[in-house]
Amino acid sequence: LLSITLASAAIWVGTRMLILRWLHKLRLRTAQFAKGDFSGDAADFDPAPEELALFAQDLHHMASVIEAKEATLTSALDKTEELTREVNHRVKNNLQIINSLLSIQSEHLSSKEAIAAVLRARIRIAALGLIHRHLYDTSSLAAMGTLSADQLLSDLCGQLRASFRDRDMIALECKADQIQLSGDMAVPLALLVVEVVFNSFDHGFPAGRSGAIRINLSMAGELAHLCIEDDGIGTRASAPLKLGAEMVQAFAGQLGGKLWIRSEGQGTTVELVFTPQVVSPPIAAPR
Repeated sequence: LLSITLASAAIWVGTRMLILRWLHKLRLRTAQFAKGDFSGDAADFDPAPEELALFAQDLHHMASVIEAKEATLTSALDKTEELTREVNHRVKNNLQIINSLLSIQSEHLSSKEAIAAVLRARIRIAALGLIHRHLYDTSSLAAMGTLSADQLLSDLCGQLRASFRDRDMIALECKADQIQLSGDMAVPLALLVVEVVFNSFDHGFPAGRSGAIRINLSMAGELAHLCIEDDGIGTRASAPLKLGAEMVQAFAGQLGGKLWIRSEGQGTTVELVFTPQVVSPPIAAPR
């Protein structure tokens, strides 16, 4: 019994010293690599049994390969981000140049219809520039391509107020839920808002009439509900040239939504129900 006990103790001590201790160190080193820390020397396992030492060498070799691949990918990501920022900067500058050229051109126009058409074009271009800024002016490539609807509409209303600063007797109120949208949905949504609000300013409040235009975007389950209403003189929904209904319908179609235009008595209401391609908030890429 004493011999069996001593032999068992020797086997246990030997197993612990020769195998279990090194397996524990291998587990710690593997966990270290899993966290992205590839420091460490394979020579630390030279005293281990041959099979474990060879396994440790393979593990460190794999870690060095992963580290090299990660460095290459990080370098490529940095170059891509730099190139993307440069392209987006040029696009933003081009939109600003186009807007400036239209502004200069409008100063040489005498027709009210032509001036209004140029102003409408400028507001559309400014809206596109705003969307572009929200989509791409970010320090992270992973954050590009998404934007928040509430921030978009808030800034868009600021632009519209500035465009109609001579009509300060008309209040413009904006409210929107926090909805993360893709650029494919943000563009027609913003342009639809521009068309409707422009028409409200242009046709709903003649001869210095005061009033208010209210914009509300909310989520109800999986559906987004956009409502734009004013308390102006109203416009017949059957008059597409006055309301710009054709373009509004086109933007609603791009959103895959259902549109209602009501103008009974005083004021005009435009409602749109659509299913947004809701995206998760952007997550910064790991560095």
